[in-house]
Amino acid sequence: MRLSGLIAALLVSGCTHVIVAKGIKLVGFDDNVKKGRGGGEIEGQDCIHTILGYRLGGNPDVGRAIRSTTSGNGSPRYMNNLRVEPDGFDIGIYARDCLVARGLAVK
Repeated sequence: MRLSGLIAALLVSGCTHVIVAKGIKLVGFDDNVKKGRGGGEIEGQDCIHTILGYRLGGNPDVGRAIRSTTSGNGSPRYMNNLRVEPDGFDIGIYARDCLVARGLAVK
């Protein structure tokens, strides 16, 4: 009975979802924060890869994830309702750890 409880606890603990940042109202990329037109949801990420247990780089960075939202998205002036969440996968010999930033662009 105790072993099954321990196994269940381990399985449930592996399914946790951590939010790094949530509900940030305004992140400006420009000095002009006057009301603009919406550009839809944009997303950026910063990832670090691990091969055979060797990490290629440091840790994913929130700042780099937020800055990457501007590339290829028509350079928004600012972003509303920013949230940053971890993402990635691990298949044993290869892993990818990411921070994904999402928010509403304003142009």
